[in-house]
Amino acid sequence: MSGNRSITVSAKANQNTLFIRNKSSWLFYLLALVGAYGILSLFHPVLDTHQIWTILHIGHAVVTFIFFHWIKGSPIDDEQGKISDQTWWEQLAHSGARATPKFLIVIPTVLYMLTNLATHDHAGLVVPNLLCYLILMIPKLHRPRKH
Repeated sequence: MSGNRSITVSAKANQNTLFIRNKSSWLFYLLALVGAYGILSLFHPVLDTHQIWTILHIGHAVVTFIFFHWIKGSPIDDEQGKISDQTWWEQLAHSGARATPKFLIVIPTVLYMLTNLATHDHAGLVVPNLLCYLILMIPKLHRPRKH
């Protein structure tokens, strides 16, 4: 009986957001950030530490803003039309996941804090880093309406 229930629940679940609810996806996300930092660190003779952290932070903000808050719909054929007016973040909010959105809010916050520590409040980098952080966080705080 419980086996049928899990099939029904997973059949109704939004496949576009289902992957990120898995803790191994969280690990992959963190490792991707560490890997990006490692790649940027290879340019350390050319770039200073504060520049590396700023590039990582702004790059992360741009990529996640586009994929989480800009692009609407789903690449999955079965979901075309049903959620075409929702961003990925809105789809995630409607999925009922609670821990995943918190995780996806904590990561850019920690990255922003680490960037500020690395830049030592470098006057030319504080404003761009703060603006990227705010542009990324404000849409996450918005509660989308239920459909």
